[in-house]
Amino acid sequence: MHTIDTYILLNKKQSFIIKIFIYIIIFFTFLVFYILFSLNYTSYFYSNSNIVYKDNDYYLKIVVNPKDIHTVLNNNIIIINNKKYMYQIYKIDSSDVNNNYNSKEIIYLNIFNLEKYYYVNNNELSIKIVRDKKVLIDYLK
Repeated sequence: MHTIDTYILLNKKQSFIIKIFIYIIIFFTFLVFYILFSLNYTSYFYSNSNIVYKDNDYYLKIVVNPKDIHTVLNNNIIIINNKKYMYQIYKIDSSDVNNNYNSKEIIYLNIFNLEKYYYVNNNELSIKIVRDKKVLIDYLK
């Protein structure tokens, strides 16, 4: 068996370029880990909706796939034209069947503090609701 003298290996003179190269590799490794573990990515649920007048009040009518209904139910903030509004679920209608036999849920939302110029019957709005907020590393798994 050969024995290695660790003192000689640790105190060996290294060239300046090799030290700089090692420092650069360590720096970029830490930078990549910092980016992966600190940056948050937000995904959204996008939909088109209509303002409807029902029961003496205006509501936002959203047609949603059953797989996306948990996004609407678990949140209370909706984004319309890059402005955030609080909402409350007014009513959920039974499933609506399309021509392709895809079931859809119709959800009526009561939007708080919505500007008055949106209150037009059958006014169509593009909305988005936060689906997930995750760290970037979670999406790479």
